[in-house]
Amino acid sequence: MCGAPTVLHRRLSHLVDGGLALAVAMVALTCLGLATGCGSGGDDTTVVPDDPDAGVAPPVDGGGPDAEPPFPFARCDEQRAPLPPLIEDRRVYAGDTLEVRQAHLTITDQTGWDAVNAGVPGAVVAAHFAEGDFGAGSTEPNATVKIRGGFSRLNAQKNYKVEIADGLGRWQGGKEINLNKHMTDLTRIRNKMAFDLFQTIPDLTSLRTQFVQLDVNGVDYGLYTWIEEADRRFLEHHGLDPMGSLYKAVGFHFQRISPAIAADPEQMKLVVEAKANPDDGKFLRMVDALNDRTRDIDEVIATYFNRDNLATWLAVNVLLGNIDNRTQNFYLYSPSSCDGWYLLPWDYDGAWGFYTQLGGRDIRERWEEGLSNYWPSNLFERFFSKPANVALVDAKIRELAQDRLTDAITAARIASYHDVVLPFIARDPDLHDLPGHFGNAPPSVGIELWEGELARITPTVSRFQAEYATALERPMPVFLATEPRPTGVEFRWDASFDLQHDPIAYDLQVATSPTFLQAELVFQALGVTDDELLVSGLPSGTYYWRVVIEDTAHADAWQLPYDPWKLVTIP
Repeated sequence: MCGAPTVLHRRLSHLVDGGLALAVAMVALTCLGLATGCGSGGDDTTVVPDDPDAGVAPPVDGGGPDAEPPFPFARCDEQRAPLPPLIEDRRVYAGDTLEVRQAHLTITDQTGWDAVNAGVPGAVVAAHFAEGDFGAGSTEPNATVKIRGGFSRLNAQKNYKVEIADGLGRWQGGKEINLNKHMTDLTRIRNKMAFDLFQTIPDLTSLRTQFVQLDVNGVDYGLYTWIEEADRRFLEHHGLDPMGSLYKAVGFHFQRISPAIAADPEQMKLVVEAKANPDDGKFLRMVDALNDRTRDIDEVIATYFNRDNLATWLAVNVLLGNIDNRTQNFYLYSPSSCDGWYLLPWDYDGAWGFYTQLGGRDIRERWEEGLSNYWPSNLFERFFSKPANVALVDAKIRELAQDRLTDAITAARIASYHDVVLPFIARDPDLHDLPGHFGNAPPSVGIELWEGELARITPTVSRFQAEYATALERPMPVFLATEPRPTGVEFRWDASFDLQHDPIAYDLQVATSPTFLQAELVFQALGVTDDELLVSGLPSGTYYWRVVIEDTAHADAWQLPYDPWKLVTIP
């Protein structure tokens, strides 16, 4: 490769004002047996054998969508392969409702609380957490609170993680309580809607979610969304192997991990974060096998992954327009009796057309459309090299778009959330920081923007299915590099790949501006079939350069590199 991939986790910190005056078409559909629910349900008390805390666990009575799966969890045979189909116990969602829980934090250490909200590294503060019967009858601290999230830490409204102290039980089945504001999401429902829909999709897991109104020391902090922590308790509650290994991807391209990094826990955390029962040896064996180019990729997949799970994970991300999970924002789960790993979803507040929110310009790169978004991952680069695997993903996209992820189902979900969310976004504190609602504009402006965004995202699935179909013929993106030579400059790039194995050619362009207008070009070579070109005689100066990658069998199927342009200086 000509360079190392640079993958940015982007979020809009503020958005252009706009007067979307659309009214959302509220669709009078039932929830199609999906249990509309999306929050928390009735609680049964259980004791976890190896856990000192006796607390509240999710309900296990009643049925969920799809046929009732076989439990206990599936296991591998003595060869530890193949990985069986991924099935979770969906009875965990049976009691969920759209109720808004009333959560209260009492914090007496104002200095500590200020430090948390200021984003001071490592800041944490003691608090008393109460919701319903949990925490009732006492005001003594029973938890700690810290800020959570990545770039969202810079937002005016913060996301929080509340951790219940040992021996004081669990809330909604867990000790870690994730409260997300989703401040830059105008709808406030993107993440919740995704996970509510995942409850109905085979070969995938979901997470429990719940709307929560939070107050701190009696001050209203507005609407939050709780999302279940993915850890050992999650595995247990969802009918998965509680002794299985669970990792969260942090900066993981499925590239080989050096022994030095693997031996350093702090360095390893920058690649993946262990969330339950870490087994680094098993994890590294999978990574090494995947990066052994002498092994056929289908044989590696058969040993270390489940094809239906891979195809489903890809399909839902394509159909929801979620691009923030190339190297992060997903989990890897492996049952203790297996060598293989499933991909599990996490974080969808950047889905549902987030990057064109408020009708703004689409800030995604061209290669972030369709399957090429996943080309930086060694797993999917190799997986897509086989036409049968691309066909499997294509079939899964079509299946889900006709069945579990349709525009009609999206409309029904939006309708179910509408009256729950509206009272919160129509008043402070949420109205004040609603994207697009600035200054002293009346609440009606914010409501109009919100209603318009709900209407705009209703046809998300059909929109991204069409985008996927258009992008499918495009070649894969490449990295760029230059090398000075005695007789000129050598321009180099990776060899691209076409999923349909059509011929590829490259148009090399050198220009005085990154717009590459015809009048700005100082050099152009069209139809280059090699992956490098030595150019002599360029005038002294600094220039922008790129290659446009052409599928020569389809005139409109062209692609751009990962970097839309690079600089080159000619002495």
